[in-house]
Amino acid sequence: MSLPFKIKRVKLGGVYIDVHELMTKEYPDVGEAATELPAHIEYVSAELQSMVLSKLNLKQQIKSKSAQLYFKFRNPENWTAEGYAGKPTDKGVEQAIELDAERAKIIEQFNSTSGWVIRLSNLLQSLQLKLDLVRTTEATKRKLVLDSDDTERDED
Repeated sequence: MSLPFKIKRVKLGGVYIDVHELMTKEYPDVGEAATELPAHIEYVSAELQSMVLSKLNLKQQIKSKSAQLYFKFRNPENWTAEGYAGKPTDKGVEQAIELDAERAKIIEQFNSTSGWVIRLSNLLQSLQLKLDLVRTTEATKRKLVLDSDDTERDED
């Protein structure tokens, strides 16, 4: 099968998966698909699990970092030491927390990981659909062969 575009390879756990090849490969025999596709499905599933755990951990890191910064900036001495003028109001502290570079890096990692969770979920679904399609096609072929054999016997 040919597509008007090329799906990029995905690097998961140090292994490149040629998604384009998997999605366009013809499986004339369901046996090959029944071996190859479930293995890819399991590998992607394991990587997805790892990404979901990373995402949850990063979410907690953001909350923890925000809380640390909140208590740090609520102290007027720390507030002025960081170069902020005036009194540390709730709104001011909130804005100062948003400006923290370390917290911003954690948020960037969280966003990237969230994107990968979506990508791997979609890839997992696509691989499962491909396997289901191959199985359905094989079942249809068998039925056609059996129906053809029955028709030939009826004609005899």
